[in-house]
Amino acid sequence: MEWSLLTANDLVTVLPWFADPETQRRLGGYYPVAKQLELVEQDESRHGWLAWEDGQAVGLCEVEVDAGGIGHVLILLAPAQRGQGKSLVLTNKLTTAARALNLRVLHAWIEPTAVASQACFLRAGYVPTGVSEDGFDLFALTITPA
Repeated sequence: MEWSLLTANDLVTVLPWFADPETQRRLGGYYPVAKQLELVEQDESRHGWLAWEDGQAVGLCEVEVDAGGIGHVLILLAPAQRGQGKSLVLTNKLTTAARALNLRVLHAWIEPTAVASQACFLRAGYVPTGVSEDGFDLFALTITPA
């Protein structure tokens, strides 16, 4: 799986993924895709990558870094790519990218019924840490230096 930096030019590729009903349900019904891609390009605390296989975009990863060196992650597969084990590959690649950014912890918010997503993050070494105010299950990964 290859990576490219996520840019606003990728909006045409990823916008249909966010319009998918399952994605909408998992993200709580609203995600400002265009604004997020703009922020990834313009805000030094945000980073994003598009994952590719055989010339086809298959997923994206974003991390927003807070002042304490904690990265808040989003991993999204193209709907047609679900159920093929690619989320774990993306999650592990994101951990490698976070290590290169010198992050110390990654946090993920996962919708409580997203059992496959939760299992993926657990397999990648994340541990449950509680529930957010808006009802998402919280997971964290402490990043070990290379």
